[in-house]
Amino acid sequence: RNNEFSRVWYLQDFEYRKPKAYYAFKLTNPIVSDNPFNENASELFSQLFRDSVNEYLYAAEMAGLWFSMSSGLTGITIYFGGYNDKLNALVTTILDQLIAFKIDAKRFEVFKDIYVRDLKNRHANQMAQILSTNMTEITTERIWTDEELLQTVDDLTVANITQFRDQFLSRFHIEAFIYGNVLKSEAIDICDSVEHKFKSQLKTKPIALSQHFLNREIHLTEGSDYVFESKTSIHKTNGIKIYYQIGVRDTKTNGLVGLLQQILKQPFFDTLRTKQQLGYVVSATTRVANGVCGMSFLIESDYKTSFLNERIEAYIQWFTKYIEDMSETDFETQRQALIARKLVKPKNLWEKCCTLWAEVMSKEYNFNRQEIEVNAIRELSKQDIVDFLKKHLSKASPDRRKLTVSIATETPINEKDVKDVNTDDMPAPTEIPVNL
Repeated sequence: RNNEFSRVWYLQDFEYRKPKAYYAFKLTNPIVSDNPFNENASELFSQLFRDSVNEYLYAAEMAGLWFSMSSGLTGITIYFGGYNDKLNALVTTILDQLIAFKIDAKRFEVFKDIYVRDLKNRHANQMAQILSTNMTEITTERIWTDEELLQTVDDLTVANITQFRDQFLSRFHIEAFIYGNVLKSEAIDICDSVEHKFKSQLKTKPIALSQHFLNREIHLTEGSDYVFESKTSIHKTNGIKIYYQIGVRDTKTNGLVGLLQQILKQPFFDTLRTKQQLGYVVSATTRVANGVCGMSFLIESDYKTSFLNERIEAYIQWFTKYIEDMSETDFETQRQALIARKLVKPKNLWEKCCTLWAEVMSKEYNFNRQEIEVNAIRELSKQDIVDFLKKHLSKASPDRRKLTVSIATETPINEKDVKDVNTDDMPAPTEIPVNL
């Protein structure tokens, strides 16, 4: 069902046959990230409301039911799950509490203090997490940094969070997903009930069509080699993360990136971590954000970040030659390993729910993504991978789009001498295992 106020996605479970169901309701209203203050208010409002319903949730959890609520860049998402025979009763109770919610001043001070301390301490997160956060802040069109959030957090009061709540609940759009042991008529009824509660009690209206938007990724220009450097006094090692942006993901691009990473990541770890011993944390992964995909390489090390960058570039150059020399038999083995991983079915109802809900949240709605991509992967040739690698990762390519994010420690360390690294120590083709 789809109207100006809500869109409902529904799937009845015939696979796991459990007496359970999961509901997800995304309340979309872009005011949650209009400015740093609103993002702070949205996060605190969500935390305070979750805290206020704990007394109801204890009994619900004893009955095999649960509820969760989270704030995002485009709205607030509410989740319900558990045994389907009593799940609607939990939905009704939680929504009644949300509509009548009043902020407790004492709990507000407690949660505000926790939230502020969390913002101030994020620079002490693990190095890999900080590098990923920095990269997200650089490449995402609409996002607020921790420093920007901290500048407005002192302005938060019970009164203005209440005002934010009223403003948010006055207009939004519901994107709902109902999955599990539920009939279609029951799914429509519960969504009608949710919609009616907000319309009748809060006079909620739908947002304008122009307010339905997704966060977008910044387009790195062709031939670019951007570098963002920062320092840390907390960590005692250096870190670097390199991102090669490919472009808006589609079926073939997803297949190419996935197959490239399938072949590349094991020897990358084995060479730079085990043999060259550049650092303890070494990884090569695909990156998908805001509908854009790419490849990223991460190293935490005692070596200087400039040297780590050189080693990653050298590895890509070597790997290009390796792919060209790879036998068709070895290539097919890697392809089948990737296909086998993609065709692994979700282990339970909740895992499948998360997979399907991710498609709804991204607004791509490719619910048969795995099967479609597997068919595309079967059509890829070794030359497709070689051409793809040379175009998007090769240093000589005019189309390459590269972003390097690095963090150098200010803590005195004994930086390792690059002379200690055997830079010729690349694995022979027969040494590269299949990554299952």
